[in-house]
Amino acid sequence: MKRMANRHRRAFTITELVIVIAVIAILAAVLIPTFIYVVEKANQSSDIQAVRNMNTALIADEGMNGKPDSVLDVLDVLNEAGMDAQDYKALSKDHKFIWSKTLNRVLYVDENYMISYPSEYEGVVYTEEEYGAAITLEKQIRRDDTWMTENVVATEDKLIANTSTSAVWKVGDKIKGARVVLPGQLISVMDYLNQGVVFDESKNVAHPSSNEHEDFVFVLGADIDLSGAEVVPILYYDGDFYGNEHSISGIVMTDATQTSYQVEGGSANYYTYFGFISVFGGGTFQDVTLEVFMENPGIAGKGKDDPTSWNNHTVGGAIGGIYQNGERGALNATVENVIVNGSITSHSRIGGIVGFVGGLNGTSVEGSVAINNCINNAAITSLVDGGAGFSTAGGILGISIQTGSGFSLTLSGCENTGTVEAVHAAGIMANQQTKGTVKIENCTNSGKIVACITDAVAQEDSPDNTLTAGGIFGRSWSAKEATISITGCTNAGTVTYVTRREGTVTGYYMILGQMHALKEGDVTTIRLSDNTATGTVDPPATSGNITVNTAV
Repeated sequence: MKRMANRHRRAFTITELVIVIAVIAILAAVLIPTFIYVVEKANQSSDIQAVRNMNTALIADEGMNGKPDSVLDVLDVLNEAGMDAQDYKALSKDHKFIWSKTLNRVLYVDENYMISYPSEYEGVVYTEEEYGAAITLEKQIRRDDTWMTENVVATEDKLIANTSTSAVWKVGDKIKGARVVLPGQLISVMDYLNQGVVFDESKNVAHPSSNEHEDFVFVLGADIDLSGAEVVPILYYDGDFYGNEHSISGIVMTDATQTSYQVEGGSANYYTYFGFISVFGGGTFQDVTLEVFMENPGIAGKGKDDPTSWNNHTVGGAIGGIYQNGERGALNATVENVIVNGSITSHSRIGGIVGFVGGLNGTSVEGSVAINNCINNAAITSLVDGGAGFSTAGGILGISIQTGSGFSLTLSGCENTGTVEAVHAAGIMANQQTKGTVKIENCTNSGKIVACITDAVAQEDSPDNTLTAGGIFGRSWSAKEATISITGCTNAGTVTYVTRREGTVTGYYMILGQMHALKEGDVTTIRLSDNTATGTVDPPATSGNITVNTAV
């Protein structure tokens, strides 16, 4: 009988099912927003607690050590307090953590940069003018595109004027130049210029996609503090830059995954460049002080995982490379009144002001380049972990290569105070290759110049492994038709070498010079006149082929 009763049990009707589904939908409509709200409030509470903890650590450290100079210092303070803050991301939707250098506080802001916490700033919109660069704990600065629309000027002269307001120079609808006064505006213009550069993934090569930004004018209207933000360089720039004697401080370039400007070369390696401007093809770069902290920046060569790809990687504190590949005519540029402070460490070629001058891929360029009245105070280190012949570092200029017999390079009134360390090191210019005329006039070195031997350098006596250190000039390799003159220069720095390898140093031709460190016969002509040598040449007492050249 029970079985028979079960057989006659009634099923749900369609109407009843619809009612149940409707009830569930109504409950979901009511409860899900409530649940989301509860979760969001919990996330905000967690975020605010994180901000409270971070600011407690910053306040304590400020009491002992004063305000930090950069977000890098902030991260150090927080790490010492047990917080890996660089990996902190806001749990709440559309919120983020930013650090204000002016306040030395981490602030919790929404998507419109309105401050939610600390409570004393709640409801206030974050502005760079009042609080400094809007920099996240991930070391990124908020872009500020206001320069594109504010203070439109009609002429280049009005743009270049040293006025402390942002401005944009337009001809019709075309943007021809920008004047920036805030960190976010600077980053915005750099990003804008990089829109004209494409990156070929198949060849790992970057190059201009058009002449859209040719003859652009980039102007500083105020000192700009980037507060230790990780900066993406201007990959290629063929306009003019006027610093108006302002400064850009706190530039950090330590990201090895950043793209260098890369050009396919004639050797096994690509030529690659990295700097505040990676490749400069314009006419004038002048009147600016840059504080840079560079450590192995940028993907080099055919791939970041190929150790030999670092060989032709070139870094410059201001400009990675001034070059032409033969497609745009003669090379003509002037770099003057530029000061670089900080530190630069990379794998191969380095220049405190400019890394490279010349042509590429077998093309010898003509024209002239002048580097005048520039000062490098940065410490420079080439790590020498690739081919020794590529380890070249100069206080002002690293290397000039692929130039024609009519090419002229002048370095005048320049000064180096920083320590320069590489296989081939020099106070002013480290290396000249191929043809042309080099004039080094009225330059001064007071920095320590160190030729460095490491285990990465092969135990053999070859042109690549000739170690050179010159107070003013380094070496000229395969430059049989070059003329080099050093006039009115002063070396007041120590010229020496160090060894960072096991065993006895043998099989090297080591050259140390107050003015230069040239091997006999490397150049057609070298002229020295009216120079002063007040520094020291100090070869250590070890075995090896050491030549001390103190000629002035």
